[in-house]
Amino acid sequence: MKGLRLYVQGDNLLLFSKYSGWDPEVSKNMDPQYFGVDLYGVPPSRSVNFGINLSF
Repeated sequence: MKGLRLYVQGDNLLLFSKYSGWDPEVSKNMDPQYFGVDLYGVPPSRSVNFGINLSF
């Protein structure tokens, strides 16, 4: 074995906000008066990927 690489990648893991809804970036309407109003929209999913690369 010549090499080994382990990796972890995460997307959308944490959100620090005083907003009481799910996610302040969720908006079904692009009108500025509705920014921050989630209207029961689903927030972006969280994902974590793990991987191993081996070379021989």
